[in-house]
Amino acid sequence: MAASGYAVEWREHYFPARVDRGTTVLASLRFRNSGDQVWRDSVKLTYRWSSAGQVSPSKDDNNRALLHRPVAPGEDVLLDRIPVRTPEAPGNYVLRFDLVNELVAFFSDKGAPTLSIPVLVN
Repeated sequence: MAASGYAVEWREHYFPARVDRGTTVLASLRFRNSGDQVWRDSVKLTYRWSSAGQVSPSKDDNNRALLHRPVAPGEDVLLDRIPVRTPEAPGNYVLRFDLVNELVAFFSDKGAPTLSIPVLVN
């Protein structure tokens, strides 16, 4: 995919501001392909947690969600009931959603914004 395809506009989201540690919580997200390339099946949603300036080291396949169809420029995607595993340690965190073009690049590495949500983990 050309660099101009790595563009996303985060539209709406739901994720609780407080969650229990070590559990799975369901998230909902709506986002738009704001680039000029079709997102094929290699593009997936991913997430990472960060706390006090520390980002979780894993960029693995356990936190991926399929988009389920090609997404043309200007189209929205609604992903509902996305399972998100919460951190084991309590504290103040930021949950960051990103897109990844598998085996190529994370959208944020190409300059696209992430969706950052502050979360208190009990």
